[in-house]
Amino acid sequence: MGHLSTILPLQSGKTPLKCSFGPARKADVEFCIFHGDLCINCGRPDPVIRDDIRNRVKRVLRKMKSVVDRLLALLLLGPAVFLCVPAMVAIRIESRGNPLFLQTRVGRNQKPFTLFKLRTMAQGTGDRGSHEVSAAQVTRIGQLLRRTKIDELPQIINVLIGNMSFVGPRPCLPNQSELIAEREAKNVFSVLPGITGPAQLSGIDMSTPRELAKADAAYISERSLRMDLRLIWQTATGGGRGDAVKS
Repeated sequence: MGHLSTILPLQSGKTPLKCSFGPARKADVEFCIFHGDLCINCGRPDPVIRDDIRNRVKRVLRKMKSVVDRLLALLLLGPAVFLCVPAMVAIRIESRGNPLFLQTRVGRNQKPFTLFKLRTMAQGTGDRGSHEVSAAQVTRIGQLLRRTKIDELPQIINVLIGNMSFVGPRPCLPNQSELIAEREAKNVFSVLPGITGPAQLSGIDMSTPRELAKADAAYISERSLRMDLRLIWQTATGGGRGDAVKS
């Protein structure tokens, strides 16, 4: 037998639920009375239990996404190394300096992490967003790497470490305070940043912080495994509107 109780402020900390049975049936019922998980009059689920179930589902989906990310990363690691090694040699031949580009970015819960990429710009470009850099600062081999998205492949390491996902909001720089504020207001930092995402594929970059944060929040509210796989496929087959670097 389930418990028989009325949701009251002292019991749940929430405003009592108006029972939908009363107005519809003209019964003398003001608030929902729960027997087990459901109201005995209108059948509405207990909001406390409903919220608990919703939170559990979110945790399960998050774990599933993490497992799929890491399995896919392991699957792609070999081909990524095969493509990155000759690319790193070409980068080193064209210009001095480390062919790998390591940069601090803002991750989930605004925790900083080190992002890995192939270097596509001249040494000394500094920590600036792509939209703040001119095309003259991109090397010749860098133009090819950015066009084919090979420069993003080292981020598979970030996925294996666990500070990035394949799909999610693109991680911003710590000095992009306007974007950080917009994302914080929309709870975007509640998820892992991604190598790709719907905003990137739609051509929305960090030069428009409010629009980007809005697109990120829309993805978070609608995301699913099927959506993520579709976005990964679109990215791999050349999706997106091009480079954010100034022409």
